[in-house]
Amino acid sequence: MDLVIALMLLVFGISGGNAGQPSAVADMLVKAGKGSQVATAPSGAVTDAGVSSNGKNGKTNGKPAEYVKTDPQPDAPKVKGIYVTAHSAGGSRMETLLKLVKDTELNSMVIDIKDDNGYITYPTDNPELLKLGTAQKYIGDASKLMNRLKADNVYPIARIVVFKDTVLAKKKPELSFRKGDGTVWTNGKGESFVNPYRKEVWDYNIAIAKEAAKLGFKEIQFDYVRFPEGFEKKADFLKYDKTKESRVDVVASFVKYAKQQLEPLGIRVSVDIFGYAASVPAAEGIGQDFVKISKYVDVISPM
Repeated sequence: MDLVIALMLLVFGISGGNAGQPSAVADMLVKAGKGSQVATAPSGAVTDAGVSSNGKNGKTNGKPAEYVKTDPQPDAPKVKGIYVTAHSAGGSRMETLLKLVKDTELNSMVIDIKDDNGYITYPTDNPELLKLGTAQKYIGDASKLMNRLKADNVYPIARIVVFKDTVLAKKKPELSFRKGDGTVWTNGKGESFVNPYRKEVWDYNIAIAKEAAKLGFKEIQFDYVRFPEGFEKKADFLKYDKTKESRVDVVASFVKYAKQQLEPLGIRVSVDIFGYAASVPAAEGIGQDFVKISKYVDVISPM
């Protein structure tokens, strides 16, 4: 899955370097206001993202910066976390995981709030969410969970799988990619994606993020912020709504919109990307451009 940050980068923050010191891998995480998309820039420098390293407005190429970031969680710890499925978060295994955090240098948990199938992982009576989503009871009492994390001083990060959403694709085929016979397209694993060109999909996922913020999560980690793998080979024969925007631009537009919507809530916005998307000018097929996405997030996590 795209969520390698929880299993690799965050864990490397523990195993890499000297005890008590952030590792080189952890330093690669992009934190707002630090003046760099990958590594720390000199004080006062301005990055391509238009962010001044001293937190002040800057200019890029002589022009006003498009988007000036300040860290919404300046007092947050250096994140050293583990990924926790909703089943684990809502089950007896959670006690073991909390003990692991207590007994090690771990301090954070990335918890599924909308999972790889597209299920909302806790019971909600929010009509805005239930109009498109389906809630489960994997986490039976989300408020109780958040209170426990707070009591144990665990920094909570909500993982939301965005465009890979079999549940929504089945519920609303018009929001997905369809084959010539009108049926919903699935990949080799039987999974379906929803269409990043549809703003209803944007608003639905952002509504989940807003509810997660109200529950007490400090950071939203958006995963599968992309088109299906190899989409460039499927685009011509699948039916779906689209505009004149390229796939890269529409994905970046979603990230920008999500940041704008969530910024007033004082939470960090994070995006997971394919590793190769960070090493090429743009991964056109799946619609991920490292530079464009990094302009609007507080953390960007390559696989």
